[in-house]
Amino acid sequence: MDGSILRGSQVVIPDSLRGEVLKMLHKVPQGVVHSKALARSYVWWPGIDKDNESMISSCRACCENRSMPSKAPVIPWSVPQKPWSRLHLDFAGPTNVCTFFLLVDAYSKWIEVEETKGSMASSVVIACLTRWFSAHGIPDQIVTVTGPAFCSAEFCDFLRKNIISHVRVTPYNPSSNGQVERVVRTVKSCLKKLPPAHWRSELANILLTLRTTRSSSTNKTPSEMLMGRCVQTLFHKLHPAPRPAPASREQIAANSNSCHASRKFKLDDLVYFRRYGGSRRWVPGRILSIMGPRNVEIEAEDGGHERRHVDKLIHRAAHRSRDSANVLDGDDRWYNFHLSAASRGSPMTGVGDASCSTPVEPPQDLSYGTCEMRGLGQGMGQRPGRQLEGNVRVSSSVRKVPGYLEDYAL
Repeated sequence: MDGSILRGSQVVIPDSLRGEVLKMLHKVPQGVVHSKALARSYVWWPGIDKDNESMISSCRACCENRSMPSKAPVIPWSVPQKPWSRLHLDFAGPTNVCTFFLLVDAYSKWIEVEETKGSMASSVVIACLTRWFSAHGIPDQIVTVTGPAFCSAEFCDFLRKNIISHVRVTPYNPSSNGQVERVVRTVKSCLKKLPPAHWRSELANILLTLRTTRSSSTNKTPSEMLMGRCVQTLFHKLHPAPRPAPASREQIAANSNSCHASRKFKLDDLVYFRRYGGSRRWVPGRILSIMGPRNVEIEAEDGGHERRHVDKLIHRAAHRSRDSANVLDGDDRWYNFHLSAASRGSPMTGVGDASCSTPVEPPQDLSYGTCEMRGLGQGMGQRPGRQLEGNVRVSSSVRKVPGYLEDYAL
């Protein structure tokens, strides 16, 4: 072009033609950087870069399809002062045709995951939180996105009743709720690597592994941070079991003093043991073997074997000899028969039915030895005296006259 002014290899564009040149540069929208590079290769005028940027920023098509701007510096959340104080909540899925409700504790990094069966309603969220709060307590603050489940009146009323503050982060910005977003990515990644038929059984193993893995920020496991102890896993069982510390003399003395003498049993002791489900509450038996410090095996009178704690046992005395038992039992039967005859007004007492002419005699099959009976007229209120041969001890207790015989002349 004749009469053109050059600046090196660049043509200096006059003011009247700059608009047309800008349209030529922006005919194929390449963005600010590439438009500037293209312009610098051919043309120049004062403020060409600024005019190029203004041209692109005023183009609506370019603005609607531009890339994301540079990210602002992230403001980190403050660290809570205690476990289970601030909780971050969110939904994940669908993964393997299922949705999940997740929770992470900001202090301990403890994770809770629950399947919601495709539902994201506030009632499902409240049910999950109620179950988790019953295990770990009520937090001070929860952080959620502005989803319908977290903005409903039902959910807000639930938080108000439990005095929990609610922080809603900006939607579509994962870094604002980064605590739970990182957990969402981890859980989804683990579930995607499993067959769909096995994820329900493996979800518990995933949670156990996440809860027992040391966190890079705390250098402790979530279980240690939340509960003060490390949850035992199969890896703990690889280590040999530590030997228990020997009991001190004070502990041994305390244990021996706490056991009352009546609670000590040995083999072949006669006992009554508590039986459940039968007509008799206490059944006689014999100690057959000692199963432990407080457990024994008993042989019942019917030959059956049962196991009982010492609290269900009572010492049982040995039975009396057969002869003495017959004598005493027979004497009791005779005395009861004697009184019943007197109460009926038999000829033996002279009162009552005159048709009874046969005097009452003591049973003949009782092995009495020598027996001395007192007449009823000498004191109906006393038990008939008796003298027995041998070394049998006989009770000398006195029985009172029944009230219904006081008006009779004996």
